[in-house]
Amino acid sequence: MLDAHLANSISAEDKIRQWWRQKAWLFNFVVGFVGIAIVTIEYHLLNRRIEWIFLMLPLIVVFGIAANVGYYMGIIIELFIKESYPKLHQPNTNKIIFWAGTLLLCAMMINVEIKILVKHFF
Repeated sequence: MLDAHLANSISAEDKIRQWWRQKAWLFNFVVGFVGIAIVTIEYHLLNRRIEWIFLMLPLIVVFGIAANVGYYMGIIIELFIKESYPKLHQPNTNKIIFWAGTLLLCAMMINVEIKILVKHFF
């Protein structure tokens, strides 16, 4: 941990970056949980063969990388708000951006799955 005399020398930008790095595990957990639930539901409801999961692995890896790139855009968005619109930047701005982005990504994943299920069953 940082010494007490060094703690005050951390810039506001570094605190923002640090906050986002500390929350990456939560983002990955939530998005991963939703992703696993979706794959499980599709596997069971559509009677997929086990090979289907192995065919999906490259897409899952690419999606995971893209999701994390999107996650780190949150840092850029928050820093942009802080620099360009300082009156809008509040102590909970990071939480709003974090949860908005996380829930939006999960909603997009669920939307795609609903379209797949509707197409299959109707």
